[in-house]
Amino acid sequence: MCTYNGLEYITQQMDSLRAQTVDLHEVIICDDHSTDGTLDLVRAYLEQHALTNWHVCGNAANKGYRRNFRDAVDMAQGDWIALCDQDDIWHSDKLQRLSHIAATYPQARLVAGSFDLIDADGKPIVHETPAGQSNHGLIHVPLVPGTVYRFERNTKNTAMLLSGNMALGCTMMVRRDTAQEFVQNSSLELPHDWDMALWAFARDGLFFLNEPVIHYRLHGNNTIGLPTGRASKKKVAPSYKGRIDVMNHYDDALKTLESILERIGAPALDARYASYGALRRRMLEKHSVPDWLRLHRYYRIYADMFTFKQRLGDLLVLLSRP
Repeated sequence: MCTYNGLEYITQQMDSLRAQTVDLHEVIICDDHSTDGTLDLVRAYLEQHALTNWHVCGNAANKGYRRNFRDAVDMAQGDWIALCDQDDIWHSDKLQRLSHIAATYPQARLVAGSFDLIDADGKPIVHETPAGQSNHGLIHVPLVPGTVYRFERNTKNTAMLLSGNMALGCTMMVRRDTAQEFVQNSSLELPHDWDMALWAFARDGLFFLNEPVIHYRLHGNNTIGLPTGRASKKKVAPSYKGRIDVMNHYDDALKTLESILERIGAPALDARYASYGALRRRMLEKHSVPDWLRLHRYYRIYADMFTFKQRLGDLLVLLSRP
């Protein structure tokens, strides 16, 4: 668990860790130089409950969440490592269910689950996943509840993993050798969870359980997590800036995955992914409708990254720019 000024909710999260239906080998809590008393509260909690296998460290200066998670992961000694945020509440059988998948699929290197939403007061937030998608729109494949989905290396899954992470880090459990590949090689250009998912994907070991394993809290000050508007019923107008941000993340993910594949000696990505990315960026920067039409040469990649409505949103953004 990584913490930073998490005083308001962290006790509920720690309670949910103690309530797990499987024994925890260790819990590592890295505080990123909080100023609100979070570190003192955590230390008092460990003493109160005699949690001798829970370990806490405080950073002398703020590292930022990516470095803090990387360093916390590096400290872990277990065969599987679960990532944890400070403000959620885990379902009591989260680790039991993810561990079952890890045992059922020996090739698994990272397993993740879905989540349900709660507000700042812990009350449920009703949210409907877009048609044809799963995991609150993070996965562009319709999955029935309880499905275990393996991200094989095909066009659809590659496009998905380059366009965004397939699950929240706080729903993930990663094998230690894969976590160490991330720790030793990552440039931290991507969020830590997305980076580790790409490592698992490159080694054909990325799995997803389409069932909630945590209550994900939305309170307005989340460090990372669900994209703006993803959990809201409000209609959000197509955003030019948002699309440029998506392309920046796409470029980082493409570079990261290409580097991983080269490092492990796996077949390189099809050059069409780079060509697609360059064309969509040019389309946006030049506000070019002809380039929007040309983008459909890469229809399979484009359609696997964005819904029909989102692709029309691209066109609307182009037409609305001066």
